[in-house]
Amino acid sequence: MSGYSTPRALSTRTSSTLSTSPSGTPTKRSRELELYNEPDIELYNDKATLAKDVQAMLPFWRDLMIAVHPAPGYSYPTLSGLIEQFRGATRALFVVNPVKSVEDTVTVTAAVLVMNTAETAFEVHQWFNDDTKGKRSVIVSSFPASRPMKSSTMTNRRSPKAMSLPGAGSFSPSSASTTITNTRNVDYTSLQQLVQIDKVFPLTNGRTGVCGSMTLTDVKSLLPQDEEDCRSRVLLVKRCHKLGLSSSVLLKDYFDKLVGKKDAVEMVLMLPLKSRYNVRSSKPLPPKTGFVVFSDPTDALIARAYGSLQRVLGDIEIKVETYDRV
Repeated sequence: MSGYSTPRALSTRTSSTLSTSPSGTPTKRSRELELYNEPDIELYNDKATLAKDVQAMLPFWRDLMIAVHPAPGYSYPTLSGLIEQFRGATRALFVVNPVKSVEDTVTVTAAVLVMNTAETAFEVHQWFNDDTKGKRSVIVSSFPASRPMKSSTMTNRRSPKAMSLPGAGSFSPSSASTTITNTRNVDYTSLQQLVQIDKVFPLTNGRTGVCGSMTLTDVKSLLPQDEEDCRSRVLLVKRCHKLGLSSSVLLKDYFDKLVGKKDAVEMVLMLPLKSRYNVRSSKPLPPKTGFVVFSDPTDALIARAYGSLQRVLGDIEIKVETYDRV
């Protein structure tokens, strides 16, 4: 076993023929460094849906999968924090907490991660359950193997086409966290306290779409990670503040109708203003800038062809640009 020392170690991959020094540290000669790509991210609005999809994945990827949920007494982890911590994941499935956090970041009530190898999944589970490492803010659980696992079967596999994942009832939320106990039938757009997530909806391709306002760090985590893919499917929208606090939902409806296709837009991610509140009234200010992510590059091209200045709701003018990810 290559020795899983810290969560950050997942940003490198070690050779299966790794030799070690007497201290157990991999020698420089045999160590192969390879930066991991960002994982494919899927979002869920309730744990039951996540759990249903996980059940479908287990027969194929059981030995690669781990479950993550907050430890008792700790707040829900942030989406960007989990992505950073578990760098060996090829797929990450998150149940999004619909209630805003104190830091105005997207938090997660439960997660299932598909690691790049069975060995990595095993080491991560072992590391987080090592009592000598002290208390952890998250609990990492493995899925019991359906058959004995030999080291020769620990192959490096990418996960299959996007699947929905289950929010198993075994996930236990933190008692210190601010959340809703039952989100199965929640109308996200009607919750007054929501800041980040305006709408979560299923897509025809099995993925989950999202509209909301969130930090730049969270936005970068959710945008397509491949530069060419991002450039072809993402449009940058500006001057959106006149659309109000729910501009993300209005923009999705506008662009869906513009290209004439249901759910042509899979995500609208708005950036909150640095000064979020009006000093006089303490009311939140609507976001001005955001990103519209299309499922099909052709639809993004069609939407962009309507010009840089486009009118939403008849008379509200927004600016539409190609996003070059600079």
